[in-house]
Amino acid sequence: MHNRRGGKKQNDTRINYNDFIVNPKGKINISKLKSFAVDKLFPGSMLREILLLEDNEMCALTFLERVPIYLRLARLEDNQGRRR
Repeated sequence: MHNRRGGKKQNDTRINYNDFIVNPKGKINISKLKSFAVDKLFPGSMLREILLLEDNEMCALTFLERVPIYLRLARLEDNQGRRR
């Protein structure tokens, strides 16, 4: 893939709601979220480690239950990074 300037396009790790479509089995594929964790979160990040331990597909309800935990960890790590 190439970007508008003709150069090679870098890995796109942006995430949008279309990345979390529930399949007919009631599962969500979180592989793009895991790629985001690898590309954007620092090594040793608790959120990064937790996301990488998850299966690539999980029950939609389980995902929805875990989102508040993921967000809380992201805020905690962001706050710790700002204090350094």
